[in-house]
Amino acid sequence: MCAHVICHIDLDCFYAQVEALRLGIDFRNEPYVLVQWGNLIAVNYPARKAGIGRFETIRDAIAKCPEIKYSGVPTFEVGSTEYQYHSNPNKGTHKVSLDPYRRASKKIFDVFGSFPGVQVEKGGVDEAYLDVTEAAHSYVESFYQEHGHHITQQDIDAYTRMCPNRDEDLHQFLQLQEAGGVVPHIETFAPAPTPEYHRLLLAGCAVVKTIRDKVRTELGYDCSAGVSHNRMLSKCISALFKPNQQTLLYPEGTLGFLFDFKFSKLRMFGGKLGQTIEQGLHGTTCGDLWQYSEEAIAAVVGDKETGAYIYRRVRGFDADTVAARTMAKSLLAQKVFSPLTDDVSVLRKWFVVLAQELVERLQEFGDMFGVCGRNMNVKLGGSGLQDSSDVGNKSFPLPTPTTAEALTGVAVRYASIVINNAPGRVQINSVSMSISDFRKMQQNEDVLAANQQTLDRFFKKRPRDDSATSKKEYDTTPRTTETPEKPSRRGEKENEQDEDGDDVVIIEPALSEGLKTPIPPATAGRKKQPRPHDAEVIELD
Repeated sequence: MCAHVICHIDLDCFYAQVEALRLGIDFRNEPYVLVQWGNLIAVNYPARKAGIGRFETIRDAIAKCPEIKYSGVPTFEVGSTEYQYHSNPNKGTHKVSLDPYRRASKKIFDVFGSFPGVQVEKGGVDEAYLDVTEAAHSYVESFYQEHGHHITQQDIDAYTRMCPNRDEDLHQFLQLQEAGGVVPHIETFAPAPTPEYHRLLLAGCAVVKTIRDKVRTELGYDCSAGVSHNRMLSKCISALFKPNQQTLLYPEGTLGFLFDFKFSKLRMFGGKLGQTIEQGLHGTTCGDLWQYSEEAIAAVVGDKETGAYIYRRVRGFDADTVAARTMAKSLLAQKVFSPLTDDVSVLRKWFVVLAQELVERLQEFGDMFGVCGRNMNVKLGGSGLQDSSDVGNKSFPLPTPTTAEALTGVAVRYASIVINNAPGRVQINSVSMSISDFRKMQQNEDVLAANQQTLDRFFKKRPRDDSATSKKEYDTTPRTTETPEKPSRRGEKENEQDEDGDDVVIIEPALSEGLKTPIPPATAGRKKQPRPHDAEVIELD
């Protein structure tokens, strides 16, 4: 088995760190939370020590910790093309912007990718898998040349925590299993724990520490890491000693780590599969499943290949490599709102926001990878769509030139067709637009004209029946400059900046008396950038 050194790096309370750095808050020592729609979505570690948890309300947080500092996420106001930090954003009239977090993420991944001998795979906006095997080999050699001896565990003790040795606990677990008439299938897929491999893992820890230090010194962010012989285990251990720590698991410690580890925490073991395993095999931990053969597991899950996959995973096997994911397959922007509407002028205001976001993201994406998109998709969600001859989900050739006005025009015209086909019955409460089928610039240029002709033909053969709109007249002319009515602000949260560019301190005005340490004003908001998915910001750790 080829020996690898795989690392999982996870940014600690990433969204909270981004905002705290922007505001000049000492997030390592001062309690701070990030608020969206009145609820907490990111809680830093000092705030957690005060008993504050995610998804509580800001009122609850202030009651527990009167000195808590907090702010809201940036949002786009309906019809607007720039995000701001609004003081009282409303979920019905604002959309969360993930742009600041994407920008911060890009800088962090640029640091990850700056190290020779390190392969980087993006696991999310705030996490990455790194194969540091090559860099670790180089470190082993350079360390020996510099110090005259091989690297030892003592050399990394100052900055690396070891997974506890649980051989005795594992032995007791197996004895209890056997005493109960259960014979576990003990099998390990870990590489041989040779001194050479131990040294390679130790050197990998030194490399990872250097990477984490550079992220902190250059960008100001703390991150935690797990180092082991495969991806799955590295992810499992990276959160053991948060924040700002890294953890090492030797291959011989795999079963000792996993025997009481809940298998639902393993990738792909959540949801229906996890429920099927738990109910069918009457267990919750990896060790609980060791008594079952591949065939017995396959009989429960109904698939031989899945049974083999589960059998190996709960014993620590993971053959997945770290592969650089250089380019997303699509760019998506979407918004869920209320109430339901069949008014295309209302939908247009959201399409303006989504289209501007996508165009800017596409420009950045194209500059980075030298590609252009060929297709766009418009999707509508709501009620009564089954009554329309159009299902509310359709792909089109990407219009050229690809402007926000052009995308808005396509989306508005399609929404009009869907609604007009079933007047009074179709009601919409979600819209999304995406761009996909990316090609290299030179390849794409050959099909741009054909795309536009196809798009023109689609709408020409679908004449609009204005008489079908009994209550409204739908103007499908694309516009991006209209001024929406001033939205009401109900203290809900998405991502924005207010008109003066000041940072939002008070999410709900009634809470102003509770903030004893107000957050200082921030600089003006930046121009919006596109986000990978929709509205809700979710903190991962």
